[in-house]
Amino acid sequence: MPRLLAPLVACAALMASAGAASASIGFVGQWGSLGDGEGEFGGPVDLATAPAGEVVVGDTFDNRAPSIQTFGGDGGFLRRWALSPTEDGAVPRPGGIAVGPSGTVYVGDFALNRIQRFAPDGTLLGEWGTAGSGPGQFAAPWGVATDAQGRVYVVDYGNSRVQRFSAEGEFLGQWGSFGSRRGQLRAPTFIAVGRRGRVFVADSGNSRIQVFDSRGRYARAWASPGRRVGPPDFPLGVATGRDGGVYVVGTTSVQKYTARGRLVTSWGAFGSGPGRFRNPQGIATDAAGNVYVGDSGNDRVQKFHDAGPPYRRGRGR
Repeated sequence: MPRLLAPLVACAALMASAGAASASIGFVGQWGSLGDGEGEFGGPVDLATAPAGEVVVGDTFDNRAPSIQTFGGDGGFLRRWALSPTEDGAVPRPGGIAVGPSGTVYVGDFALNRIQRFAPDGTLLGEWGTAGSGPGQFAAPWGVATDAQGRVYVVDYGNSRVQRFSAEGEFLGQWGSFGSRRGQLRAPTFIAVGRRGRVFVADSGNSRIQVFDSRGRYARAWASPGRRVGPPDFPLGVATGRDGGVYVVGTTSVQKYTARGRLVTSWGAFGSGPGRFRNPQGIATDAAGNVYVGDSGNDRVQKFHDAGPPYRRGRGR
């Protein structure tokens, strides 16, 4: 069984190897490699943590059998279930992954324009969605998130909007349209729900994070700081932490902000060593302060620990 392939190392070692940003962000380990076996990946895109501490990963670009894999927090393989092709041979592609408060796993299938709902053991509980632009329809659903009440939020990439559903898939509302003004979206990708139900959307085509309440009312936005810290000019994965902070995945780095958009710290650089990334995308956190990053181009998951302040700013600032 694959376990964390690198031992816990000092934060100073991470900074030396990857230009890490903070004396309080430590590299813990990693797991995964290219392949189609247990604990192997073919381009993992998103991941989520479950209430019991498990890490659920979407193995998106495994052409033989795209699947969902579940691991312990130490990277030990637990289970896997395949996402079967349709009767006409269309291959599913898991994009966004979310886990509800009851442990239900939600998978956004951007190829087949649907959301699938699974029990923790992989049993299919139901699905909803078809191609289109009406309520409950999708044009490449991407990021998925849940709130404390179990409601499900889906980034509808091709329709430049966010849709909100009940835990069982009943349509509850939507917001967004194509553009660059407040509340508009351009190539949105990932999404997270934080304290007090605030919804954080990676408005990737506009190089910004937008913040809404649970019904889609605009609250604020902040722009990517660009090449000074990464560069994360096309923000992707977004997650909220135990302290209310917001983690954002950039092109070669991870950044942490306050909930109001002040940059706190950043870490990472291009490469394949510990703390380095190639096309990172999804990100997730747990209640213990751990941060998991789907390092898609390196076919692995990396695990970090955020010990909290004081932080030290990253290279280039």
